[in-house]
Amino acid sequence: MYGIVLEGGGAKGSYQAGAYRAISENGLEISAVAGTSIGALNGAMIVQGEFDTCIQLWNDIRYSDIIRDNDQEINRLLHSRPDRHTVKVVADKLRGAILNKGFDITPFREMIAKHVDEDAIRRSPIEFGISTYNLTDRAPTELFKEDIPQGEMKDYLLASAYMPFFRLEKIGGKTFLDGWFSDNLPYHMLISKGHKNLIILRTHQMEQGDLEDLAGLNPMIVAPSEDLGRTFDLDGRRIKKNMKMGYLDASREIKGLVGNRYYILPKDEEYYFRYLANLGEKRIGELGELLNIDAAPSLSLLFGEIVPRLWSMLDVERNQDYQCFVISILERSLVHLDKDRFEVYQFEDLRDYISLNANRLTDRGMTTYDSIINKFGKLVPFNRDEILLRAARIILTD
Repeated sequence: MYGIVLEGGGAKGSYQAGAYRAISENGLEISAVAGTSIGALNGAMIVQGEFDTCIQLWNDIRYSDIIRDNDQEINRLLHSRPDRHTVKVVADKLRGAILNKGFDITPFREMIAKHVDEDAIRRSPIEFGISTYNLTDRAPTELFKEDIPQGEMKDYLLASAYMPFFRLEKIGGKTFLDGWFSDNLPYHMLISKGHKNLIILRTHQMEQGDLEDLAGLNPMIVAPSEDLGRTFDLDGRRIKKNMKMGYLDASREIKGLVGNRYYILPKDEEYYFRYLANLGEKRIGELGELLNIDAAPSLSLLFGEIVPRLWSMLDVERNQDYQCFVISILERSLVHLDKDRFEVYQFEDLRDYISLNANRLTDRGMTTYDSIINKFGKLVPFNRDEILLRAARIILTD
């Protein structure tokens, strides 16, 4: 059984919708959920057992579902260049919001009222907690469903997502703000309840120093493999892309897919060593010539000099295995060829793709590389990318 933690992030919450679909499809059982802001709202849909509805809401969401305004006008303001007219319109809207003490989020409240089922959440065996910030008392507020007064679940879910520019409403005479102001990733709530197997669904890319206090736990961290865009970007294409990315990033963690950018089905640990060992003297000789190594082709040359030298040119740690080496070479080639990354691939299928497009790997920059070698007779630092692409062509094509 797992506890799920959902980070806040506005429109980036669409990523969590895709990630949870992968979790559900792979049969991982959930015993607890904690979330902040949009994470709390996604979490509510998980707990009440209606995540298909959540997926549909993300597919259909518009700006007018959040604030009372015109979708076309908001889109135009967000995506147009700031000319004099646009600045005036924005200024008028801000002036109106200030006079009215914030933007009118009646549509957001109505959407929550329609789709959140408080009784279903309370009946569910899944524990549920939300994080918000009590502005009146200036104190972080973390509440499990049993701590929330009957009939106020939807109010507190809305409170967890209150932004300062929303028209704030009070609960029990107190004003609340988005949980981002206290704890945007409330995994401590589940730890306090004794949950050790955590699935942490981020909306921000991992940074060094994140989540350092998880010692003794068993976390599965699903974080975006690329930037999810702006917090309030509800463009339909962006939403769908983020949902697909979430699904594949979660699948990577659950199924052990390999690759940093692409999603590749794993092989046994000896597969890539045997793959390299079977390159043959001809291809080993070509690699040696590429790297200006004057030695007879052999396995000892391959594993003792060629692979270490190529590894030093890749942006990966040297202490990883041969799978990491081959996949890093493969991914660099796929990026160069602009291969669609949002699919799950077999290694053999990607090799076939590279074979079919082998000329495109080295056509660009071929003359530059050859002229350098002819002039200097040795490698120079600025031709690293060309060398790696040529090496990929030798290693990955027959």
